[in-house]
Amino acid sequence: MDFEGNRKMELVQLGSGFMQLLGDMIRKCGSSVTTYFEIYRPRSLRLSFDSIIKRSNTPFVLGLRKSSCRKTFPMQGFKLKGQMVYCQESDSLLFIGSPLVDGLEGLTGSGLFYI
Repeated sequence: MDFEGNRKMELVQLGSGFMQLLGDMIRKCGSSVTTYFEIYRPRSLRLSFDSIIKRSNTPFVLGLRKSSCRKTFPMQGFKLKGQMVYCQESDSLLFIGSPLVDGLEGLTGSGLFYI
């Protein structure tokens, strides 16, 4: 699962997994990265462009948060482990990650399936 965020921390591109999860919400709630994600690791790191660049290529754990403009969001709290990479050509950050689950039960319990 991947997404790209610009210097203003707006989502500018979503991979197919995030598009399925967040596509409708982005149309309703806007494209701010902080609306949809929170950082669990590295601990005490602000979700800002400059602070992430300083820690790029470090393992990140992001969690999906419930957007205030949607009453229910079954994937709230779902965690992804991955890496933030600075893309100099586009002056953007790319998150590349995978679901952080405990075994197959954790994967299917989250509504995701291995094909």
